[in-house]
Amino acid sequence: MPIRVLIVDDEPLARDELAYLLSQHPGVEVVGEAEDGQTALALARTLQPDVVFLDINLGDTNGLEVARQFLTLRPPPRVVFATAYDQYALQAFEVKALDYIVKPFTRDRVAETVARLREMPLRFGEIRSEDLASPERLPAGRPPAGRLPASPPGFDRLAVETGERIVLIPPEAIVFATREERCTVIKTADGQVYRTRMSLQELEERLQHHPFFRPHRAYLVNVGRIAEIHPWFNGAYELVMADRERTRIPVSRGSARRLRELLGF
Repeated sequence: MPIRVLIVDDEPLARDELAYLLSQHPGVEVVGEAEDGQTALALARTLQPDVVFLDINLGDTNGLEVARQFLTLRPPPRVVFATAYDQYALQAFEVKALDYIVKPFTRDRVAETVARLREMPLRFGEIRSEDLASPERLPAGRPPAGRLPASPPGFDRLAVETGERIVLIPPEAIVFATREERCTVIKTADGQVYRTRMSLQELEERLQHHPFFRPHRAYLVNVGRIAEIHPWFNGAYELVMADRERTRIPVSRGSARRLRELLGF
């Protein structure tokens, strides 16, 4: 199956250059182009591309806002930001961007992105439904009143409130946790996803006796589940986690030093 690409940029020359570089890769097909956010959303609905290469500075809106609207599509396309601005890299992770490339585009950097596209599920919908905690598995309702205490040293289970249940999770099985809308999402190594109303700060406190690290305000990761570390922009890093989807998580510049101290590099 070819990788179907939509290019969104208000500069025609930039669109042409990116389309040319992508055309050098067999199995990659540019199915459409747009110069503004409104047209991009309309084309995404009709063409259903696998990936959108999206500029940050568009004529009618900000590319980050367009990416947020892509997330409402079913299934949403993957997003690769292709822009002249490097200061939005961390915000790109918040809208689940797959990659972030900076103009002027180079053959090698575009090839790296294509390789990343080939190794990951292109659409969020390709993640198996049984890996997600569905509403049927997480009954609706208020969680029990009060907070559960932090897990003490030697206690090998994390008690997590999910709907009307309390699930006991081995901390070492957690790959990462992230904040989505009004809940915290916990991803485990076996592909399970648990949703809880506790904050990331509360979760971090409960896991204080285990090797967890806060690389970014929206993430908490298990240091033992980090598979790779990639240099990012402006002294930041990108973590590749050891889960089924090889989830990529940003490390802010403020947390990069602590990460180097923790892992000794």
